[in-house]
Amino acid sequence: MFPELQRYKTKREGYKALNHAIRRQLFHWPVWIVLIACGLIWTALLTETGLPQALGRYNRTLLFVVFAIWVLIGGVGPWYLVATLFQERVRVALRKDLIKQGAQVCLRCGYDLTGNVSGDCPECGVEC
Repeated sequence: MFPELQRYKTKREGYKALNHAIRRQLFHWPVWIVLIACGLIWTALLTETGLPQALGRYNRTLLFVVFAIWVLIGGVGPWYLVATLFQERVRVALRKDLIKQGAQVCLRCGYDLTGNVSGDCPECGVEC
């Protein structure tokens, strides 16, 4: 999903940069609209089924499992949603980070520009 991660020196450094890039995307208003809409849909689906009331009466352990899944979806879901819906923006943020670290990468397509003397990306044609 993110081939730019291979350009980092260590996996930890790459995942730290990915986490930072995703967090930056969370501050854009379209992301919040999507996350709120998903949360409202999830809540509506959960309450329309009558599941909380039925489980509360019969089996508290099952209610805990459903709650744990709900928390998991709420905790992991936004990160995955941002990573997939805003994949290109996250990739550009990773490329900007790589360029700050001194890597020669095309900002538009991610092509490795090491040894390129023309100043143009041979992959997409953009001046780098």
